[in-house]
Parts: sequence; C-alpha cells; structure tokens
Amino acid sequence: MKKTYQALVAVCLMAAGATAFAAQQETAKHPHHEGQKMMVPGGHGQFMPPMMMPPVYQSSMQTSDPAEALKKLTGDVPALEKGKRYDVRIEVRELPPLPSVPAPAAKEKPAEQPAG
Repeated sequence: MKKTYQALVAVCLMAAGATAFAAQQETAKHPHHEGQKMMVPGGHGQFMPPMMMPPVYQSSMQTSDPAEALKKLTGDVPALEKGKRYDVRIEVRELPPLPSVPAPAAKEKPAEQPAG
C-alpha cells in the first residue's frame, strides 16, 4: 500500500511539472506576451506607470448646499495658462448622517454638610 501511495504521488508531481512546462512553452509562442512586464511597485527593471502631475489647485468642502459650494470653489481657482490641457473633476457625494451625540450627564452637586 505504501509503494502504491508513493507511485501515485510521483505520477501527480510529474504531471504537474509537465503541465507547467507546457504552459510556459505555449506562452512563449505568442508575440503579444513579448515586451509586457508586470507592474510591481519598486520592482527592479519592472514597468512602472508614469508619475501623475501634482494638482494645480485642489479643494474640498462639506456643505448642505452643493450649488453654493461649487460657486465658491470655482471662484477660488487661480488663473491658469491658456492652451494647456487640464483635468477638471467635480464630484458631489451624499454623506451619511452624523452620529447622534449623547447629551452629557448632568453632574449632581454633593449635598452640603452643615457647619458644626
């Protein structure tokens, strides 16, 4: 029984190795895989995406009147160069209601003792 188990494990390992070898050979045949590298942060020699430019102007505001907030925020935008391209985003999200704050318990004054 022990020899049968060892033979079964050996066959499974050889089959797994053959499958991995065949998959490696198959991916090497396709030219669309050439030149592609994984995007791993900090990986040596790996492809890294281009760095994003820092924002020229950035602001956020929490309000109950989004239209008024938008007017105020657009009024604060600095003058920018004409002819350049800019990425402008506007996003309005509903915030969850504020959690109710329990009222602080009233502190009772200790009873005054008569002077005696």
